[in-house]
Amino acid sequence: RPASNTTTLGVAGAIAEAASTLRTFGVRYQILPERSAPLASFRNRNVILLGDPLHSLAAAKLLTRGRLNIALDPTSNRLVIRDRRESATSPPAFARSVGRAGNAAEVYGLLTVLPSDSEPGHQRRTMIVSGVSHVGIQGAMEFFSSPARLAELLGRFRSEGLPGFPPAYQLVVRCTADDSLPLSCSYAAHEVLEP
Repeated sequence: RPASNTTTLGVAGAIAEAASTLRTFGVRYQILPERSAPLASFRNRNVILLGDPLHSLAAAKLLTRGRLNIALDPTSNRLVIRDRRESATSPPAFARSVGRAGNAAEVYGLLTVLPSDSEPGHQRRTMIVSGVSHVGIQGAMEFFSSPARLAELLGRFRSEGLPGFPPAYQLVVRCTADDSLPLSCSYAAHEVLEP
């Protein structure tokens, strides 16, 4: 019988990575399923949302504010990252690729950082972590939890004339995977958004 309380190994890995990072910095947190914490509950909070538009109503709503989105590709019947500025018939911006037998697959994670609705004077953020596979989700969270990777990303923003991390942006993370385990993750692309 289908169960609504199951999660993938990659999502569990992303939760563990986020919890470990938050604990390192002494941040108190809660882990809640979306049905217990709907979009309206995000107000005045910093939120990490793990989900894609096909499985999360909150992710579907929030990702409409970005240029990149997770979508089902009708040709391959797999999740891909699409650029909203391109036509629906254009090739996806980022799609999974599978190497020959014994070689790692290449998958992608998508991090979307947006300002949360909050009281004046407070700067809260919502980060949506999604991907074209559960390995992409875990890899994206591992990338974002790495001080060295964040310093690299900050350098990219500064080279574009930004003083620091913008209030709203999307980051594509390239991951290599062996079966269901992430092997590596690296920067693939980013988009700065209007807050």
